[in-house]
Amino acid sequence: TFGLKKGTAMEGLKDGREKFLETAAFFATGGTKAGKIAEFLHTCPSRIFYAVNKLGNICEKLTAEICRGKVNASVLQFDEIKTFCKKKADEAWVWTCVEAGSKFWVGLQVGSHDGKVGKALMREVKHSIAGLPLAITSDALGCYLNLIRSWFRKVPYAQVQKIYEGKKLVEIKTEAFKPAGFMEIEKVMASCGLGSSINTSFVERHNKTIRRENACLQRKTDSTNKKVEALSARLQLYRFYYNFIRRQKGLNGLTPAQAAGVSKKRWTWQDLFWARPAITNRR
Repeated sequence: TFGLKKGTAMEGLKDGREKFLETAAFFATGGTKAGKIAEFLHTCPSRIFYAVNKLGNICEKLTAEICRGKVNASVLQFDEIKTFCKKKADEAWVWTCVEAGSKFWVGLQVGSHDGKVGKALMREVKHSIAGLPLAITSDALGCYLNLIRSWFRKVPYAQVQKIYEGKKLVEIKTEAFKPAGFMEIEKVMASCGLGSSINTSFVERHNKTIRRENACLQRKTDSTNKKVEALSARLQLYRFYYNFIRRQKGLNGLTPAQAAGVSKKRWTWQDLFWARPAITNRR
């Protein structure tokens, strides 16, 4: 039994398998506070944190291993979510990349709002996709232009800038960069069924979903994580659930991983618990 558990999420587990499964399911489907979950499961909060951090780290390694060069990418969209750690004392940013056609969550990085974290995101995305995408869109964050030019030099790229007055959206500006203009990028998006104009709608809708389903990302919350590493582990667990376990009606009942050509089957929680990652992610 020990040999079967070694290297999996079940290794060194003190609580029962059923309780571990319930912990993961609670957090992945929008659980709020570890204390409340611990009270419901009749265990202590420290074991809840241990289970989530361990599973999150395994999910990160599994995702990198499974996705290596397999994601069929047509249009990639990049965006960020602002959140906090330590009871809103420290600012943190969740960087996301989504393949718009399959809704597959290709890239996830948590950290500061600068090019260093953006570079890690680009490396992760480049590692995961098969070939080059047909087009890339993002918000107007300054570091994206140099990052996209460095990592996806020949891919048509455009930025979408939203201008607000207070909380009211007053204007949307788009800018396309060489080697393509507006017409070519719009043609790509239309041919993929992603709208007739340049947009970041799919990654924005994705970010709305993960913000709604993770209490730690909601704007008015007292469920912030104490450390960036804990926030990252929690989101890696949710990301695996979103990509490999959760069915989506918009994909005819498939998971994003199945739609993107990454996995032929829908994973279960038991599959995740007994999976043994073979690689270690590079930071």
